[in-house]
Amino acid sequence: TLKNVYTDFKKHSREYDDIGVLVKDVYKFSNYFSCIAFGNEENLQLKKALDSLSSMDYDVTYPFLLHLYEDYDLGLLSVDEFIQMIKYTESYLLRRLICSIPTPSLNKTFAKMYNDISKENYLESTASSMFAYCLLKAARLGYVGEDLKQAGIKAYKGIINEFIKVNEDATISLTNCCSVSGLGPESNPKRDGSFEYYMSEAIRDNDAKGIGPFIWASLEMERMFPEMNLQKDLTTEKVDPNKGIEF
Repeated sequence: TLKNVYTDFKKHSREYDDIGVLVKDVYKFSNYFSCIAFGNEENLQLKKALDSLSSMDYDVTYPFLLHLYEDYDLGLLSVDEFIQMIKYTESYLLRRLICSIPTPSLNKTFAKMYNDISKENYLESTASSMFAYCLLKAARLGYVGEDLKQAGIKAYKGIINEFIKVNEDATISLTNCCSVSGLGPESNPKRDGSFEYYMSEAIRDNDAKGIGPFIWASLEMERMFPEMNLQKDLTTEKVDPNKGIEF
């Protein structure tokens, strides 16, 4: 609480061997706070997102946002990722407000939320390719509507931009494939379906269970966009492979 700020800060300061490091941290986080609470962020898109959240007057979100700001400042979060997390936070608060859910518990929620985020998780390409293929084919066959068709297109673009690497010999690779995952048997209790088990499996390029659905998804996209030539577009000098392709 506010009345305990001085006492808590004294306790926190004992964790520092060098008082200079403490002062630098205070200065750094005060700048972050200034950007969040007083609209001093220079990036206009980020400022707009922060101002929108601040207008809801939920200062309980500040501990969470300060940690995100540090990650953004260190380059661990892109500006787009930071903005997306701010929007998720705003959406969460808005839905609670509409449903008349009491707010007292939010203090504890946002105080510990950052520590509950797993830093070990990663974007994985094989399941992404499967979802993209299923959505695109279902749209072509008329099983789903325009909204899911667009979701499939967006997913495919995400795969190109996030997972496709152009090799030196002008071939391409699908990166970030989880090499294997499954359940059991009883003789192998490690395969228990838990998050910890999944994260323990190796990550590799060009796993068959990713390459297959990626090729199928590419064929669906070429049916939808006949002018698209994935191999040509990714390897031509006119396209930056790190940014993906436009179609």
